[in-house]
Amino acid sequence: MERYLSDKLMEEKDEELFEQISTLYPEAMNIVFKIKEYMQEVHHKPVPKDELTYLAVHINRQLKYSELNK
Repeated sequence: MERYLSDKLMEEKDEELFEQISTLYPEAMNIVFKIKEYMQEVHHKPVPKDELTYLAVHINRQLKYSELNK
């Protein structure tokens, strides 16, 4: 979030990693796309795929942690 607001975003352009994470973690990606829509609506600037990938990995970790602690 700090990188997004300060315009210091990751710019690796790793399309393949984004696709892999999308396939491996579809539930996390659904959440990420909702976050993306909100961020773009509020801040009027795009969210790069590398940032979405980063978010998806961490959201997936939280989802798995939540499942283990039920």
